[in-house]
Amino acid sequence: MRFWKHKSETGKPPMLIGIAGAKRGVGVTHISVLLGEYLEIEKGAKTAILEWNSHGDFEWMEAACSGKGEKVFSYRGVDYFGRVEENQLEDILAKGYSYIIFDLGEIKQKHKKIWEMCHKKVLVGNPALWKKGAFFQMAGGLAKEKITLLYLLNLSEDEFVSSELHGHNGTKMEFKNKIIHLGYCPFGKKPSKKMENLFEIIRKA
Repeated sequence: MRFWKHKSETGKPPMLIGIAGAKRGVGVTHISVLLGEYLEIEKGAKTAILEWNSHGDFEWMEAACSGKGEKVFSYRGVDYFGRVEENQLEDILAKGYSYIIFDLGEIKQKHKKIWEMCHKKVLVGNPALWKKGAFFQMAGGLAKEKITLLYLLNLSEDEFVSSELHGHNGTKMEFKNKIIHLGYCPFGKKPSKKMENLFEIIRKA
């Protein structure tokens, strides 16, 4: 997929941002929507969010907004594409977006191609005792592969995470990369300074 042949409103190829979770239910869609609104509303950049998974959450979102439950819709200026198939991507890339966010859901092998295409990659975890182990395990593996990405612990107010913890099988895991801790941020409100700083890191090439 030659994304660079497509130009945005600024005359540059769109920036592709991949957001994935170490497990399902850690807030990937939440972060994707907040980032999309920040780019569109605060920065005036034409933005699309692609649901690159089969969850169908965008249809539920659209149904809550209009009652129709459509797969493709706009909300607060951002364009949403639900349950996108690979054969749709070329047409979406050609629409002139400055930013395209891929909501990958829980990261899996089938996402590898798109994940590798993305200019910015964000791995999302959750501080819950039954979820943070999976985050560290996956983050540690990605760090060994020398993949450049941001590590984000969603709904985490405190810098409490130790660089050492044990996996579900008792093995010790070491992780020394910087983790960004992000507390709860509601939709429809101006993002906190901490969130703005995070989104600026993601936005800038």
